[in-house]
Amino acid sequence: EPEWKDVTINMPPSKQKVRDWLFGLGRWKKRLLQFTFDSFLAPLALLLAFFMRLESTDYLHHPHTYIGALIVMVTTPVVFAALGLYSNFTRHISIETAYSIVIGSAASCAVLLSGVLLLGLEIPRSVPLIFAMFFCVFDTAARFLIRALGQRMNLKQPENIAIFGLGANSIQLMEALKNNPNYRVKLFIHNDSEVHVKNLGGIPIKKPNQAKKSFENLGIETLLLSTSDDINASR
Repeated sequence: EPEWKDVTINMPPSKQKVRDWLFGLGRWKKRLLQFTFDSFLAPLALLLAFFMRLESTDYLHHPHTYIGALIVMVTTPVVFAALGLYSNFTRHISIETAYSIVIGSAASCAVLLSGVLLLGLEIPRSVPLIFAMFFCVFDTAARFLIRALGQRMNLKQPENIAIFGLGANSIQLMEALKNNPNYRVKLFIHNDSEVHVKNLGGIPIKKPNQAKKSFENLGIETLLLSTSDDINASR
């Protein structure tokens, strides 16, 4: 059987993705990010609760609306912090986290309702309840979405492979790698001027002077070289 050796190609770094940046933050930065997110989500959920209850936008012109928004903006993340919801980043959340969000949303609703009664705010009594429902749903969905992103990061991505040569050994290697989920053949490279086909089994074929750009575009990390007749046939 032919022997193969691989050559690791140093590819230029790809653009940093949002999820890479997100999960690369320090612990305190992750907590601050969650705290800030909830601080902005809470008043938005309250404004949506007003709209659902009143079915108009007149509440936007009433100062009591913004007093209520300030109350939830300050107290909701504080309540969540007291419940320990910022101790772990969202990639590690579980169903118990969802229960804690429900409890925290109910507590925030109670604080808002107390503020309405104590301050005499002209806010319908049902608005804090609707607010708690919206905030609970949105915050839970956001956290589970980020957890899904974190889990996706942990999945091993298949390694993109280029094969040098177009002989029988190269084709045999391509067929073997099709059954291995850890590798994907993305490119063939050859030196034979008599070869005019542009792809083999749907995989593009390039000459060495054309391969560099393809390596970048296809994210190829490894070049497989034949130590038997493929090398000679491709010269």
